[in-house]
Amino acid sequence: FLAGMLLRVLVLVLAAALAGRPPSARVRHVLVHDKKQADSVLAEAKAGANFESLARRVSKCKTTAPKGGDLGRIRPQDVVPDLAAAVFDGDTDKEIVGPVTSPFGYHVLKISDRKPAIADKEL
Repeated sequence: FLAGMLLRVLVLVLAAALAGRPPSARVRHVLVHDKKQADSVLAEAKAGANFESLARRVSKCKTTAPKGGDLGRIRPQDVVPDLAAAVFDGDTDKEIVGPVTSPFGYHVLKISDRKPAIADKEL
């Protein structure tokens, strides 16, 4: 009886934690200040260049460049709308996306480990 009760409590706690969970994805980026350079970065990335090395070498983002462009796991509300749209509203089969314009410049994105949203009713 006690084991069953603990299991039900665990399921309820897990359901509450996941309720309404937005989509998320692991994202790396290269930030540059002009479109021509962004197009060049995009071409290199699509040709198979190591994205982390590319970010370290080219990105103007002082925070993420040393970490290979790693933004970590993001949700739509974590980033500016244009980046959120590129990651979550676009072709979800694409791994390399860009250039995406933001107030910071032009981004080329590497997207992996996408997780869909979980609505309350799916739990």
